[in-house]
This record gives sequence, C-alpha cells and structure tokens, in this order.
Amino acid sequence: IINKHNQSGENSMNTFTTGLNATAQKRGFQTSQNMGNSSQLFADKFNKHVNSFRAIQADQTRTRAEKSALLSKLEKVANRELEIYFESTAQSHLARSLSANSDRESYLSISDKAVALELAKHIKGSKDEVRGQLVANDPRYAQALNSMPSQYFGLSQETVDSMSNRSIAKHKPELYSSFQQLSFDQKHLDNMKNFVSDAKRSLVANIDSEALETRFE
Repeated sequence: IINKHNQSGENSMNTFTTGLNATAQKRGFQTSQNMGNSSQLFADKFNKHVNSFRAIQADQTRTRAEKSALLSKLEKVANRELEIYFESTAQSHLARSLSANSDRESYLSISDKAVALELAKHIKGSKDEVRGQLVANDPRYAQALNSMPSQYFGLSQETVDSMSNRSIAKHKPELYSSFQQLSFDQKHLDNMKNFVSDAKRSLVANIDSEALETRFE
C-alpha cells in the first residue's frame, strides 16, 4: 500500500498494481475535509480497478491474448471513470479557490480612496520594520497597501502579498487557514492527476497490442 504523500516519481509506475491508501489524506494531514473525502472515494474507485487487474492477471485459464482483450476493456472503463472523478474534484477545488480569493479581495479592498492615499503615503514613508507592523496590526493599512501598485512603495508584488498574508493571518485566521488547506489540496490534486495517468500506463503496458490486432469479436 502506498501513502500518496510519500509517493515518488521513481515508483509511480507501480502504484496501479499495488493500490492506494487514502486514509492519510484526511484533515489531519493538512488537506481540507472536502479533499480528504474525495481522496477516499478516489482510492476506492482506483482500488476497484486494481482488483480487477489482479484478477485478470491471476486467471490461469486465459491466454495472454485473451487477457489483453479484457485488459483493453478495463483500461477504457478505468480511464474514463477516474478521469471523470478527477475533473469533478478539480472543479470543486477551483470553486473553493475562487471563493477564498473573493474573500481575500474583499478584505483587502478599501472604498475611501482619499483615506487609502493618505495611509499609502504613511506606509511609503516608513521604515521596513514599521511598514510590516502597520500592515499587520491595522487592516486599513493592509487595504491601503493593496490599493496602489507595489512599485509605489518600492516593493515587489511578492513582498506585498507576504505582508498582506500576515494581516489576514492575524485578523482573518479562518481565511488564512483555508488558503493553507487549498495549497495542500492543490498538491494532492496534482498527485491524483498523476495516478490517473499511472493507471492508464500500467494497463496499456500489460496489453498485447499485436494479439488484439488479429482478434475477431
């Protein structure tokens, strides 16, 4: 059994024949509960096809050509089912990401442009350590920071984002936590995509294509 978080590129080709253990993908391993649940369902579907693969390979009453015909059908069914489930999970993840980004933009937006300009001037004229304190301690400064181009402050966009995130972590901890989970969810989603490809590769590698070319149904 392979734990997805420990899966490396070298042994990914063996994943389909060994199966998946998704129980480690629950909330305790930093993914969201949604992704944890999706992980379990994906592993169940994946392992169902693994069991079919094992049964076909273990069948001593069939020739390699006969097994290839069954494996070819299994490859189509497994690939379709896993791809559909992956796309559904990816769409759900995208929706949660868009919602979180919308909440972030709402928190960092400021309606009073005059106030934003004055606060932005204060940030610009302050030393680096003071800037960080202003933005982290007062949401209005975080909003003012995001109301102007990063170049106005002589900062990179990456620095602005980092300062803004510290403000969110202090004043909107649930939102900050959701972004952390989304980051882990994305990594997990990338793994899931690799497992879909792995299933296809593993099945195709065991199909005798030459035998199938001469088979008459």
